[in-house]
Amino acid sequence: MRMEPNAGSTEKDNIVRLLQAFVFFQFQDLLASGSGDSTARIWNMDNTQNEIVLKHCIHRGGQEVPSNKDVTSLDWNSAGSLLATGSYDGFARIWSTSGKLERTLGQHKGPIFALKWNKSGNYILSAGVDRTTIIWDAQTGEHKQQFAFHSAPGIVLLPTLRLDGSF
Repeated sequence: MRMEPNAGSTEKDNIVRLLQAFVFFQFQDLLASGSGDSTARIWNMDNTQNEIVLKHCIHRGGQEVPSNKDVTSLDWNSAGSLLATGSYDGFARIWSTSGKLERTLGQHKGPIFALKWNKSGNYILSAGVDRTTIIWDAQTGEHKQQFAFHSAPGIVLLPTLRLDGSF
């Protein structure tokens, strides 16, 4: 894909236009992306040479090894201080902007294809191929509630909830 720069636009503006499919949090100029190499990455748009690689690992034989599964979904909390990632390995993960793994959330029985923080930043919704949506407590990593949707195989997209302080 060739992108022609707009007159008067900065390099940062052009990068953001090119990467529209990625999650971008403009307040802190952070850009996050997920990939099929079982990593997500965080870039500071003011210094694109300094990327942070978030390796998605699983426990196998008493060791942490790369999951070798795609990172399928990303969402920043409203403060821009935490990034949630969903993976084909069935785990959601919460990361700090410095790249520290804060929590691993595991309850899905298949790949996660959507996740979303609530406005207050205390809960995360995740949805997966197992046709369930789970509400997670972001502080403890505890799963609070699980909903089974639809009977046909496929991907559950996240419901939109409009409750005060919720999603």
